[in-house]
Amino acid sequence: MEVIIAIFSSTAILNIILIGTIIRVIGKLYLQIKSKTSLGILSFLGLLLIHNILGASAYFLVHELILIDLAPFLFGLTLSEAVALLIFLKISLD
Repeated sequence: MEVIIAIFSSTAILNIILIGTIIRVIGKLYLQIKSKTSLGILSFLGLLLIHNILGASAYFLVHELILIDLAPFLFGLTLSEAVALLIFLKISLD
């Protein structure tokens, strides 16, 4: 179970790093063009960042409450979020 929690936590931390990187890229873009769309994306990313920080904290603090049956499902969610963020980062950098 501890290995599964470590994997969840690592993926959540990866998501936090990816979101921070995307915020930096979109923030620079916003400073250049002052687009409301960029501001909306930054707001969304800020909320997503809070979500991931709370999620990573929960994995560390209440890992005893996570059922082993839910482990693959939770890992799938965090992994799919990481893949989506990687795609968004790639698009943002182009």
